[in-house]
Amino acid sequence: MLIAHHTTASAITPHARDRSWVVFLWTALPANIASPIKIAPMKGADISKELRKIAAANAYDVQIIGLIPSADPDVHAKAIGEQYAGEHLHNGWYLPSAGLLAFIQHHASVELANLLAQVHPGVITKDVVDIAEMARLLDVSIPTIRRMAQAGEIPYLRWGKGKIYRFVPSDVIASLQQHGR
Repeated sequence: MLIAHHTTASAITPHARDRSWVVFLWTALPANIASPIKIAPMKGADISKELRKIAAANAYDVQIIGLIPSADPDVHAKAIGEQYAGEHLHNGWYLPSAGLLAFIQHHASVELANLLAQVHPGVITKDVVDIAEMARLLDVSIPTIRRMAQAGEIPYLRWGKGKIYRFVPSDVIASLQQHGR
């Protein structure tokens, strides 16, 4: 599943600006904890701002996992929510059921991939990558990637008991561009 970190959301906002969307978000919870999914209607120009607002109300980082273009995102988001009413938690947040995740993968990942490809042509992968692959993509050493992650210079995910680093290349590149590297 594609995941766009908040730094990448800032980068895709200009490319999504002229459309309205149903946006699927989740929180980056520690490994082995199911992350709730938020279904939210948004104007393209407001994606980054809305994501920051939602992230401020959550203890964990909020990430985009899919988007569906919509002429009426309020109605569309409500209809999707009604399909998964049994998983509804509160305020647009849903349990990450297999059905909801499959729906996002099938209907909402294509547009996210298209937007990410506009921001970072030729770099996007659908999977997270390990530290060696991230070092190869950036043409730096593995210790450099580890140092940058530990210093908070690049976004990363932790697997297992927190000792294994994984990266979403588009997020790392957007973060580096945002910090002028």
